[in-house]
Amino acid sequence: MRQECGAREILQPKPMIWPELNYDNENTNHDGTLKKRAETVEFNNKLYDYYRNLIYLRKKHASLRMGDYKTLLADSKNNLLIFERFTENERLVIVINNSNHDKSYSFEKRSAYNTCQELFSGEVLKFRSRIFTHNIEPKHGHILLFKQAEEK
Repeated sequence: MRQECGAREILQPKPMIWPELNYDNENTNHDGTLKKRAETVEFNNKLYDYYRNLIYLRKKHASLRMGDYKTLLADSKNNLLIFERFTENERLVIVINNSNHDKSYSFEKRSAYNTCQELFSGEVLKFRSRIFTHNIEPKHGHILLFKQAEEK
């Protein structure tokens, strides 16, 4: 059985595409007008894995579920959003670059933290000064887990 895929209204999101189903090509735009060329609707394994990773991170990190929220930067001109979610035991900084260009971002280091880990890549980043600076690709996000300095 073939499933129809596509939003009929602007505010109606498209469904998740599943590998075990076959879908008709998408022939109409969200407003009901015909597309110039039909788009093939098929399972996207990379997107599926990305969502699975986001779900895993949300389950693993309490601050993403019930932590406090603080906006660090909301720059609509540069399409850059930085906010933190934190609990007593954990601090995450989320950086979203919704622009079409590489961006550099920075924020002030908190005294208890000397490293952070970017959770998508696993890269460990060390503070070299009081200001943390890093680059982010276009249409990309970082989730930074800040770790306290270990006692010797």
